[in-house]
Amino acid sequence: MFQEIYTKDNEENFYVGKKLGRKENFYVGKKLGRKENFYLYELIDDKGRFLSISLIHKNIINKTIDSSEYLDLMSSFVKTNDKFFDIFNLSRDFEAKKFNFSHLLNKNILYARRKKDLIEISKVVKVKEESLFLGKIDSPLYDSIGEELSEVLFSDFEKVDIVSVEEYLMRQYLKKM
Repeated sequence: MFQEIYTKDNEENFYVGKKLGRKENFYVGKKLGRKENFYLYELIDDKGRFLSISLIHKNIINKTIDSSEYLDLMSSFVKTNDKFFDIFNLSRDFEAKKFNFSHLLNKNILYARRKKDLIEISKVVKVKEESLFLGKIDSPLYDSIGEELSEVLFSDFEKVDIVSVEEYLMRQYLKKM
């Protein structure tokens, strides 16, 4: 069911957490499918709660582990959490088999790009065959692409959170501003 997902952590290809400089190269998640050069995962946090539905580029995955004591522990946490697993019901309406990149249109996404050392947030304003056009969002916690409109090739993304607790909480905060 769940997998340990290890991503590359060399200087040119790693995922870095919120400008804190800590490398995040380990995830736990359930593989939902594959979309082009990305694997689609439902990721959980270290307490066994829903974290995100994310695309992870196949080239940054070092290895996956399908069975371990840690995965047994996480599965137990998920079962214990039961109705508290996804308290905001963010994954409820997500259908992995129907997902395509056009579903990102007009949504805010958190993402990491190649050769960048931070997580960015932007609004998807246009979807093309090989790229996304991203618009700037003012956010106190994340960098947004500096220009009002910037095209980013799919191949430049390492990880994209399609739906995430973090983005949901940020959206709620920004509504209050």
